[in-house]
Amino acid sequence: MHSNVHIGQFTKVKDYAWIFPYVVCTNDMYPPMDKLKGCTIGEYAIVTTGTILLPGVEVGDNALVAAGAVVSKNVNEEAVVMGVPAKERGSVRDIR
Repeated sequence: MHSNVHIGQFTKVKDYAWIFPYVVCTNDMYPPMDKLKGCTIGEYAIVTTGTILLPGVEVGDNALVAAGAVVSKNVNEEAVVMGVPAKERGSVRDIR
């Protein structure tokens, strides 16, 4: 985990995940409410600079989230997602 990362309460970060600077993991589904739901970042997942993960989003194992993405839906295992809102653009196997 790099510097300047915000990990909201109830977020789960699994083993070997990479989280780059200025990533924000949100947890308040309907601000300002007491209904909090953290994100989950899977094993070996990479979440790059400036990404925002909305409450309850799950990033699958070995997935890659491109810089500046706003992730509002779950990310499949080994998927590459990018954009606002984030959309699947391929597989990490295609870029290895």
